[in-house]
Amino acid sequence: MTLTKVGDDWQVIRGRMKRLQYDLVREIGVCDWVWSVEQNPKGTGHHVHAWQRGEFVPQARLSELADYNGMGFRVDIRRWYSEGKGAESYGLKGIGYGLKGSAGEESARVYLEVNGARLTHQSRGFFEGGVRAAEQRGVERARAAGEQQDWQLVRVSDLASATSPAPRLGKVT
Repeated sequence: MTLTKVGDDWQVIRGRMKRLQYDLVREIGVCDWVWSVEQNPKGTGHHVHAWQRGEFVPQARLSELADYNGMGFRVDIRRWYSEGKGAESYGLKGIGYGLKGSAGEESARVYLEVNGARLTHQSRGFFEGGVRAAEQRGVERARAAGEQQDWQLVRVSDLASATSPAPRLGKVT
């Protein structure tokens, strides 16, 4: 799903997403999801890409709930099946394509700041076996494909403030 006009401040966005999830759980039951915040391409705020596991949410109802929670009423929701071709990476495009014009260390800093110092936000039940197990499966899949992975933990506190030069990050994956 894509949610528009979610806010401009991390704490506002976070609060709205928590309230929306609460409303969805109340209405449809289980609602596990993973989401990330992205700047709107024209600099008009932010939007959220989310993948939800659970009962189907009608787009009209999602629109009402998003509007009720202070987000834009224009939403997009589609049924999606993973075919193992990396389609899910579209929603995690923040470091790279999703920053639309930003590049390198500055884009990583901006992305992490707008996402509360995390690459994604997920409910406890979204990844089978938890986040660490999903990370391990990703590393194993990459190694089996012959890819070299240079995993590195990056925190906003590791990145430069707006007044100092950014540190060298290396490959962020």
